[in-house]
Amino acid sequence: MTIFNLYIFSKRGTLLHYAEFFRPVSTLRSLGIDEDSKLMFGLLLSLKLLMNGMNPVPVPPAPLANSPEANGALPGFGPEQGFFRFSTDTYTLFHLEVPTGYKFVITGDAAAGDLRPSLWTLYETIFTSYAMKNMCYIPGTPIRNVGFIAAVDSFLRSLPGFAPTLQQQQQQGGRV
Repeated sequence: MTIFNLYIFSKRGTLLHYAEFFRPVSTLRSLGIDEDSKLMFGLLLSLKLLMNGMNPVPVPPAPLANSPEANGALPGFGPEQGFFRFSTDTYTLFHLEVPTGYKFVITGDAAAGDLRPSLWTLYETIFTSYAMKNMCYIPGTPIRNVGFIAAVDSFLRSLPGFAPTLQQQQQQGGRV
């Protein structure tokens, strides 16, 4: 499994954090990070609206994490979210929207396993600690905290099978 990149969006679509680990196609260089993030958020919004529109039955919200009805389920993984994963022949996109509206997106190769639990861990341990509990952080603004950036990088690199294959590294000129 290879992780390509990570996006974290506010509920209003502001790009809070972007990390690139491997990008097989050089689209970012021609688009720029601002345009790339707008396209990604637009894709998420469109797919979510499509999923909500196709749902024939309104789904009640998932129970709170600490309630007896939760049965140990992770918050943010309830049926109200609707859209979790998007796959093509070459990549897979994983999406987690938490109850506060923050959206976490990670893209990887098509062989990637389920990364939603990793996204939840990223939110629960790193994002809440370095952003939400930080009195200097203004919600909805890009995260510039060096500790947050290092913790995200370290966490993602620690995931099983993170490293790109040697062939992929050579195609990109050895940059990881």
